[in-house]
Formats: sequence, structure tokens, C-alpha cells
Amino acid sequence: MADYDLSKTIIAYLDRHLAFPLLAHLSEVSIFPDHDVLVAQYELAKGTNMVDYAAQLFKQIYPDQEVPKEFDEKRKNAVSTNERLQQEAQAVLDVIENPDVAQALRQDKNQNLQYLMDNYGLNLQQITALYNFGKFQYSYGSYGGAAEYLYHFRVLSTDTELNTSAHWGKLASDILTGRWDVALEELNTLRDSIDSRTSASLLAAASAAAAAAASNTASSSTSTADPALVQLHSRTWLVHWSLFVYFNHPEGRTLLLETFLSPTYLNTIQTASPWILRYLAAAAIISRKAAAYQPGNPNPVSSRVRNAIREVVKVIQMEEYQYQDPVTRFLKELYVEFDFEGAQRELKEAVEVVGNDFFLNEFRDEFLDNARYLISEAYCRIHQKIDIADLSERLNLSKEEGEKWIVNLIRETRMGSDAKIDLEKNVIEINRPAQPVYQTIIEKTRGLALRTQAMGSALGRSAQATYSSSQQQGQQQKAAGKPEAKVETASQAPAVAVNYSLLEDFDDFDVVYSAATRRHLARERGAWASQVPLLAAGDGEIVGGNAFNLTMNPAQGDISELSTCTTCRFKEDKSNYWTAVLYFKHPNGSYIRVPQMANHGTGPGIQAGGMTVYYFQPRAPTKNLDIVSFRPGFRMIVGNPMRRKDDIDPDTTPSKALTFRCFQGTDPGPFGSPGNSPEDSVHLPNKVCTGGIRTNIFYPQCWDGVNLDSPDHSSHVAHPSGTPAPDGLQFFGTDCPDTHPVRLPLLFVEIVWDTRPFNDPELWPKDGSQPFIFSMGDP
Repeated sequence: MADYDLSKTIIAYLDRHLAFPLLAHLSEVSIFPDHDVLVAQYELAKGTNMVDYAAQLFKQIYPDQEVPKEFDEKRKNAVSTNERLQQEAQAVLDVIENPDVAQALRQDKNQNLQYLMDNYGLNLQQITALYNFGKFQYSYGSYGGAAEYLYHFRVLSTDTELNTSAHWGKLASDILTGRWDVALEELNTLRDSIDSRTSASLLAAASAAAAAAASNTASSSTSTADPALVQLHSRTWLVHWSLFVYFNHPEGRTLLLETFLSPTYLNTIQTASPWILRYLAAAAIISRKAAAYQPGNPNPVSSRVRNAIREVVKVIQMEEYQYQDPVTRFLKELYVEFDFEGAQRELKEAVEVVGNDFFLNEFRDEFLDNARYLISEAYCRIHQKIDIADLSERLNLSKEEGEKWIVNLIRETRMGSDAKIDLEKNVIEINRPAQPVYQTIIEKTRGLALRTQAMGSALGRSAQATYSSSQQQGQQQKAAGKPEAKVETASQAPAVAVNYSLLEDFDDFDVVYSAATRRHLARERGAWASQVPLLAAGDGEIVGGNAFNLTMNPAQGDISELSTCTTCRFKEDKSNYWTAVLYFKHPNGSYIRVPQMANHGTGPGIQAGGMTVYYFQPRAPTKNLDIVSFRPGFRMIVGNPMRRKDDIDPDTTPSKALTFRCFQGTDPGPFGSPGNSPEDSVHLPNKVCTGGIRTNIFYPQCWDGVNLDSPDHSSHVAHPSGTPAPDGLQFFGTDCPDTHPVRLPLLFVEIVWDTRPFNDPELWPKDGSQPFIFSMGDP
């Protein structure tokens, strides 16, 4: 099995300290001579400050020789260097241990540095000493101390390149100390930093830091490299380092599929590291049960995970000229060739490969069980009558084990109601009615129009660099010297427009939304468009039904009838929700699109972006007691895309209907009071929000009862005008004005913008203004 060992290949993309666990594993599985493994460990250890460990390895390799005196000299140098670096960093260590300092620090690193200089006499050189001390701690194997010191350095330092290097070192330290939750958080943050491409220098720093980690030498030669190539290198390193996290964290296999099957990282694997397909295939097999669709599951996995095996098989077919092993060949034999004997033959070797693999060996039994289930499912899918003894033999099971296996298979898969066991004949009979040809065609072409439209939009943007301003906005977003700060007000941001097809009669509303609140997710982003209806917003983020078009004219038909699928979690919701795109204005004048991220209370496989939509039954006011459902073709917006004056009264209901919450870290802020919390503002925050920015949108819930739309898309609706409820939420328990007497369901939408890649204060305007701008630009 040495021919299939990937240790040598993977170690080339690891820091030398991360390579030690792989070599230790090789010494246990004995697929290489013990002497060769010891020599490899010794050669790695010589390049570190783990002098005693290197001397111990030397004794094992050369038991008849004396340990060279150079080890004593190196040990003395290591001790003296550690004492010197600790002394240089002691001033910073004393300060960070002071609880008053932790309370005084803010998000702005420049202000923090000035505070430390004024009150404690610290300077940049002393803070850099903390980085050097943490790096030396790492070099002699004190990974816990290294993680602590590098973390504090990142909090205090404004040096982008050293911060990135410290980030890689912190991730390696967390991996080597087995702190998998912390390591996962570090991994995600580092991935976001690499993917954001905020500047070529930042990417160069990431790649240089990763390369320097392996060689223990500083390098700046990558700073002039092609940013796209540097980004590819950084992602390649990250993919290899992430294997430690994904195969040790409880949810790691599912998270691996989410990440590696995304277009960006799948392209990285195919281009630079096709051997990672082994781990992608193994994760898909191991996660078979997690990927199974379970109706009613409150935490369903994403479609990417559910369809993981199908997607992995496609990639395996495309890349078999570059890489193949028993694990990938098993899936190919089973799902491409439908050669069950070949699949069983490859499975036998694959189990041995998995057992010898450093990352996969703990999942050997789980891999075998799930692989057998896949064989059984595929075999049953193409046969109507199956001999139990024959299937047991194909699975290398005894007759008794085979019978138990079949029973469990029927119980755990969707073929239970279609399968019957004839104990007398010892066979399984599967009744699978044939699907009409026309129905098959409908299923195959479902959503084709939407995919074609999305593809056309993608082709139209293919020449547009991520950095460049949107060409659809022309000079509106990049007029030299033109003030743009005023577009940050809430009323100027066209938050969301809605076209309804959901709940078209009150009976539906009463039954489906019998609870006081119904929350559902428009998962991820359904589509991106250079133009959106109703809003003069240019670029738009779109979720909901696939009948979306540029006019959304009710005369064209009922949206609920035209839509055949939806990106919303509740498939009954064929409405469309769309919002303007948020951009970050870089100091170099370019505009970078701000991505969306998962809302709080959701997680991997639930929501990766998009919108969180709430439908409320408002508390009973004194009048307008009856709630009327949205009529087909009903449309409305919140906000005014053409407003340019910052004359908003923040205490009015329309102003509080559209607010922004500044997340600090993972804290979502107070629950249940959007628009009324101190964390919310009618303006985009003018400070760094380390955890992202959430837009809170309350829609009008009072209708004139006549018009499905109006010229400005908002005059036919209004917010309640009565006295606010005791909790301060004027959107509940208040009366509609006489001009709009018909009460509608209350719609509340949350959109979380992932502003974390732009947390560096160096990227923010020096005048104290905030750098974000919505896509409607400035007319």
C-alpha cells in the first residue's frame, strides 16, 4: 500500500511541525521501513529548535554513536534566545495581562496603538517583539504559548503581513494542540481573508506566510507575483491544512464537502492538488447518512452535501487522467461502470488505503459500512428481484449478516415502501413503477430557464474583475471627487423589494402560519442580476421563485403558477425577494462586492447567505383586526433609492423600519428588538463591525385595499400609526391609519453582509466616514 500513501505529497504543503504527526503515523502502520521514517523525522526536527527531540531521534537512528556536541551548543542558543525574546516582549506581556487594558481596547487598532503608547509607553517595535516571541515558542514546540502570544499580537498589530503570518501560525498551533472548535474558527477566518482578495499585497502576505512556515525563512518574493496565482497557492495550502480540522471536528466531514465542492475550491483541487479527491470522495461516502434527505429535519443539510456523491463522481471522471486510487476508483466502478464485481474489488483495496491514511484511519469501519450501503442501494436500484444470498456474497457478508443488512437497508433508505422480503424464496422484490417519459423530461428541464438566465448574466460579467466598479453603474459609482458619503442613510438604501405569491387566501395563512411567528430561510443567493425591477439599484441580490424576470408584471401571470422551484427553505414560498448589492470602496478607488453570510441561529448546510424571512401575525390592535393575505401580483419596497439628503428623523416608524446592526465578533446583540436596540442605527455603521453588518427590514403592514402597486411602489402601503407597544416595537399592536385601513401580515427580513474581510482600519477612510455603498450609486 506504499504506492498509495500521500504523506510525501501532502507534507510539501505543510509546515514542518504539522508534518510530525504524519510521520509518527507512518511509523505505526509500518508501510515504510522504520529506519527511513526515523531519518525523515530527524531531518525535519533539525530545522526546528526542538533540540532534545532531534537528539533523541539521532540516538534511535545511530544507537552506537555519541550525540554530536553541536546539539549542546544549539540547546544553549535556544535557551538564551528564548530568554532574550521573552525579555523584549515582557513589557507587552505585562500590559495584556492587565484587565483594565482589555476593557479599554476598541476595534480601531490605530486608536489602540495610540492608547498603549500614551498610557503604557509601548511602541511598534515592542509589539513586534511579541510576534517574534510567539514564533519562537512555536519553533521549539510550545504550541499553546504560541497560540496565545500570536493571538494577542494580532489584536494589537497594524502590520498586515505579520498579522497574516501570525494567523497561519495561530491555526497551526490550534491544530497541534487539538483545539478543533477554535481551529475551525481560525480556518474559516483565514479562508475568508484569502477569498476576499482585498489587495494583492494581502494575498502575497498570506502566501509568503504559508511558504515561510514551511521553510522557517521570511520571503517577500511573492509580493510581485500575479495576485490570482498567489491566491491559488494560498488556497492550495489552506486545503491541505484544513484536512486536520475537517477530519477531527465532529461536523468536519460535512463542512469539508461544503467547502471543497464550492466552485472556488473545487477548481483549486482540480488545478493544483488533484490527490485531495481521495479525501473528498471519502468524506462523501462517510457522510452518506448526514447527506440523506429527512423531511421535517430542523437542520437539513444543503443540496451540495445531499448531492455530494454525484458531484464527486463527475469530478473523478474528469480528473482520472491526473489522479486515481482505490477510493476514487470504487465510486467510478459503482456509479459510472456499474461494475459491482469491480466495485467490490476496489472497495477491498480502498479499505486498506483508508486504514493506512493518517486523516482517514479512524473512519475505516464507518467508510466500509457506508460503502456497502452504497453498493446495496445501487444494486437494488437496477434490479427488481434480488437474491439475498447473492447480495450478501457481493458484500462479503455471511447469510445471517446479509439478512440483517438487508433489513437495515430497507429501514434506512427510501425504498422501504417499495420493497418486500420473500423469506420462502429468500429474495427481495422491489416494485418500482415506471415514470412516464414526459414526466422525466419535465424533471430534467425544471429550472432550465432560470439557469440559462443566470448563465447569461455570468457571461456578461466574465470580463469584469472583482476589484473593478460595476460597469452597469457607469460613472455613477466612480465619479472622481464626487461625494458619496450620504448614500449611507437608511432611507436611501433600497433594502428589499417583494413580489408575493405566498398565502393567497386567508385560510392558507391561518393553517400554515398558525404560530405567532414563522421564520424561514431564503438560502444562499438565488441569483445575481445587473438590473432589478422596482428598484433603481443596478446590481441586485435575488432569492425566491424561478419565475423572476425584469418586469415582474402581474399581467404576465400568477408568479406562484409560473414558478416551479424556489431557493426558500419552505417550498410553498414562490415569492421573490431582492435587495441592492453592498459594495466596499477601496482606498485605491475600486469597488469590491460585499458577500452575504449565514445569519445567527443558522449554521452549515442551513444558510450560507441570502435572507432570513419572518412572517408575523401582529398582536391585536384596537381596530383593523382582520388580517388579509397578500393578493397575487402584490408588490412593495422599503426605502427610497433616489433619496440623497441625510434628513432622516431616527425616531419615526419609517426610519426604524430599516436599520443596520453592527455585529461584534459572534455576538448577535439583543434578540427581539431590531430597530430599537442601541446596536441598531438608521445609518450604515461608521465603525468596524468585526462580525459583519445585518440589515433589519420591517415591511409596511397597512394597505389601501385597492392597489396592488403604486408608481413609487410604496404609496399604496403604510406603517402603523398608533402608539407603540410597551416593548417599544411600534410594528406590533398598533393601528393602521385611515388612509390604509387593511391590515396585512407583518413581514420582517434580515440580511447579513460579510464585512469581515474589510475589518482592517487601514482600508477605511481617514476622515472617519464609513466605506460601504449600495449599488444604486448617485444619480
